[in-house]
Amino acid sequence: MIIELKPLVIKSNEIIVQGGLKQESLQRSTSSVTVYDKEEIRRTDGNHFQDIMETIPNLNAAGGTSRPRYFQIRGIGERSHYFAEGPPNFSVGFVIDDIDLSGLGMAGLLYDLEQVEVFKGPQSAMYGPNALAGLISMQSTKPDNEFDVNLRLTRGTDNIQRFNGMINV
Repeated sequence: MIIELKPLVIKSNEIIVQGGLKQESLQRSTSSVTVYDKEEIRRTDGNHFQDIMETIPNLNAAGGTSRPRYFQIRGIGERSHYFAEGPPNFSVGFVIDDIDLSGLGMAGLLYDLEQVEVFKGPQSAMYGPNALAGLISMQSTKPDNEFDVNLRLTRGTDNIQRFNGMINV
């Protein structure tokens, strides 16, 4: 009796990191980065960045019930922001489509996103002083030349109602 094993090659799609100075493969990136692509975002079935944030190592958020949440990466970051503390100096950058939204506190919806990248470690050379501890970068889905409509309606207990929509013209 002869037992023979056949090699099995599992290929996955190449993940491109877009938040750096240039687009590069995740395997070639020298940064410590966690990437969620469109399919992974869809699988989480979340509505807000907080829904996937809990699965990203070394990323935390702090904030009270009526205040925005502030990010910490590897323990570095803000826990609150009060006027008595002086001018803000955020340590974790938060960028959506290359627009710096640092300090707004949890401004990211997951709907119609192409990719979410979390860079751990200093990113100040590319993004300035607001990225001392790291950077959270979100990229929206790019428009194409075809008409497309995508709607999402969510209803739940406690009178939860959500509606998201996207039209590509």
